[in-house]
Amino acid sequence: MNQTTIAYIKIGLAMAIVGSSIVAGKLIISIFPVFLASELRFLVATIILIPMLLLKEKRFPSITAKQLIVLFLQAFTGVFLFNIFMLYGLKLTTAIEAGIITSTLPAVVGFISFLFLKEKLSVSSKPSESII
Repeated sequence: MNQTTIAYIKIGLAMAIVGSSIVAGKLIISIFPVFLASELRFLVATIILIPMLLLKEKRFPSITAKQLIVLFLQAFTGVFLFNIFMLYGLKLTTAIEAGIITSTLPAVVGFISFLFLKEKLSVSSKPSESII
C-alpha cells in the first residue's frame, strides 16, 4: 500500500472519529448541562493523553512563557470555545444537522485564511512544508 493511500485512510478514520464526537455530544447534553458535559470531555481526554505523553516523552516538555500564552489561546479558542458552541448548538439542532454544519469547518477556515491571512490557494496535491 503506498503512502498516499495510507494518508487517505488515516484522514478518513480521523473524520469518522470527529463525526462520532457530534453524536456523543448530543447524547451527553441530553443528560448533563453543557459546561459539565464539556468538563467531562476534557477530563476523559486528559486521562488518556497525559499517560500517552509520558510514555512517549518520559517527562513533561519545557515550555517558554510565549509558547504557553500561544498554547493557551489556541486551546481556549480552538478547543474550549468550539466545544461550548458546538454543545449549545446541538441543543438546538439534530446530530445529523450538526454533523453537516461541522463538516463545513475546513472550508470556512480555508476561506478565512484566504481573506484575512492572504494565503495562496492551490490545487497541488503535494503537502506544504511544515514549520514545525
